[in-house]
Amino acid sequence: MYNLKENKTFTKQFHEKRRMFAIKDNKLYWGRKNTTNSHAQWFDKKGWDIKEILRGYIDDTGIYFYRGLNFTIKKTDIEIIKQFLNKMQTKLTLKNNTKIYGGMIKQKSESKWPPKIYYGTIKDQ
Repeated sequence: MYNLKENKTFTKQFHEKRRMFAIKDNKLYWGRKNTTNSHAQWFDKKGWDIKEILRGYIDDTGIYFYRGLNFTIKKTDIEIIKQFLNKMQTKLTLKNNTKIYGGMIKQKSESKWPPKIYYGTIKDQ
């Protein structure tokens, strides 16, 4: 989907360990728990345009958000995320020291991509 050679085992394990979310029309949507689907697969089923919607995931290392096929962010995206932090924290029982990251640096390797920006923790917001 993203012109990467994927290790299906790594990709499946990565997707299962995180919880996808999307923010569309000022509403927070959650992907299924423990799914092996990607955002692209989820959005295709919903008829959503992956290029336009703020999306991300939450795993045991933090909250990650981005847009489009290049995993970029807009300056205003952190403000949108802040509006939904309480709902995210309640739904997934996130701690106040959960870290927040924006954008991802695409890699060719079969590993978790590093984030572009660190915004601090939930309690910092």
